[in-house]
Amino acid sequence: MCARVGMIGLGVISRFYLRGIPYVPNLELAGVCDLDEGRMNPYRVLGVPAYTDYRVMLRRPDIDGVVINLPNHLHFRVALEALAAGKHVCCEKPMTLSPHEAQVLCTFAANRQRAMITAFHRRHNRNFTKGLAGLSKGPRIARVRARYLERI
Repeated sequence: MCARVGMIGLGVISRFYLRGIPYVPNLELAGVCDLDEGRMNPYRVLGVPAYTDYRVMLRRPDIDGVVINLPNHLHFRVALEALAAGKHVCCEKPMTLSPHEAQVLCTFAANRQRAMITAFHRRHNRNFTKGLAGLSKGPRIARVRARYLERI
């Protein structure tokens, strides 16, 4: 069975998700949405349905989940609408602008048996997880300062 995902927002971060989708077995890009028609043209050429209104895309019963890459102040509203439409949601960070809104989304998703995740990709970084594992093996550490520099 193939999971079908829609991408809401085609800004800077979306390209990393879109580049990775072909490498995930049984995952298909089923739609893209952005207010900028030009950003959607490369996907239209490939036959991927394109929308300027995410609500229209959310009405599609064949889309299982969405990735939200919108300005931060839109995350809560769009994620809530996606969950209400029965979609699983991966929302770029921050999930919301307040802890209360985040709790609302998590509760709403749990009640509907849908996934609601935020894309904290660094938690799976090999160096980070190796460092965390090493922290538990030594003396008690009172303070840690970490810096991560990356050119994307």
